[in-house]
Amino acid sequence: MRAWLVWGTGVVVYATAIAHRTSLGVAAPQAAEQFGTTASVIALFVVLQVGMYAAMQVPAGILLDRFGARRMLTAGAAVMAVGQLLLAISHSMPLAVTARMLTGGADAAIFISALRLIPAWFPVHRIPVLTQLTGVLGQFGQILSAVPFVWVLHHFGWSTAFLGVAGLGLVIAVSAYTLIRDSPHGRIRRDSHVAERFFGQLVAAAREPGTRLGMFEHAMAAFGAMTFAMMWGFPYLLEGEGRSPATTGGLFTLFVFGSIVAGPIIGHLTRRHPMRRSTLVMIVSLAGIVPWLIVFVWPGPAPLWLLALVVLGLSISGPGSNIGLDHARTFNPPQRMGTASGLVVMTGFTFVLLAILFVGVALDLVTGGEPPTLADYRLAMAVQIPLWIICWIGLLVSRQQTRRVHNMTIPTWREVWRRERDRRRER
Repeated sequence: MRAWLVWGTGVVVYATAIAHRTSLGVAAPQAAEQFGTTASVIALFVVLQVGMYAAMQVPAGILLDRFGARRMLTAGAAVMAVGQLLLAISHSMPLAVTARMLTGGADAAIFISALRLIPAWFPVHRIPVLTQLTGVLGQFGQILSAVPFVWVLHHFGWSTAFLGVAGLGLVIAVSAYTLIRDSPHGRIRRDSHVAERFFGQLVAAAREPGTRLGMFEHAMAAFGAMTFAMMWGFPYLLEGEGRSPATTGGLFTLFVFGSIVAGPIIGHLTRRHPMRRSTLVMIVSLAGIVPWLIVFVWPGPAPLWLLALVVLGLSISGPGSNIGLDHARTFNPPQRMGTASGLVVMTGFTFVLLAILFVGVALDLVTGGEPPTLADYRLAMAVQIPLWIICWIGLLVSRQQTRRVHNMTIPTWREVWRRERDRRRER
């Protein structure tokens, strides 16, 4: 029971971090009014936030190895709350930018620290599924930002809404320090020399083709879903497709519940078919890519069923990004896992950063300062296509290199189905 309490508290911290992370995206129209600026400048806020998140991944891994999950989750939650507090009282661009960079930098410590609790408190066979559950249950923070936060924002204004999430963040920080412990066996001895070996570990992790495979897997599965959730999904549905706030909030809720259902299934398939993990990433990525391609060429506003299909596809794709972390764990020794995981997440969020920035710039270019139309939004969102192509090529190349370097023999699908059939008969 203690293990579940510790892990559950870590998930709650992560869900709150997701709420902090996505709060500006759902408030993008109000942010443009608040600071009297354009879509690309508001996108720059999120780009800087994501840039800090990506840049801090490897340093956060080093600090995690040094100080442990409890301290990192507590500090990360507290600093994110401070960032939201600054945004609540901000009326100037420099202070608002500082607030989002604080939020992004602190956010970098949260997910990897929550994941660090799992092997410390649970047996090995539970790790893949609990890793997926951590990711998808954390998406409840998306509901928090898409529904109650938006309601408060519309009824009570900018400052009240962001002060509310800041207060929640401080409560969560206190809960993390009170309830979380790094290990059931007491404090884990920290490696005080981990920073001295940083560059050697970084180079070794980057040279490992299995790490690079994880990097492209994480990027391909994650960036479309995160771009939609963190910045452009809400304004696209509201202003582009002309959907009501209630319908848009419902679609974002569907996004969360789709992830909750897909995550454990992906975790189970990852555990059962470890030699097919990269194929699974490609399949779940297509679930998010194909509906978008249909929307891009749809004449006029997309019907609700097609928008729901886009949201469900992205909700399936997102959890698939955690397979990249599983590959980093598989192909790196324990002393290098933090660095390798940091590289994987950093790559994924670098693509998120590029996608958010490119969409914002494209939207300003095609509108010329006028209110964006549906065609404008679709053209801007289509800049994600080249990024998907780059990730797809990178995955295929790094997968081939991984199999060659590690002399991996991949069973045929016929052999896989035969093994599954025999296993069911033995039951």
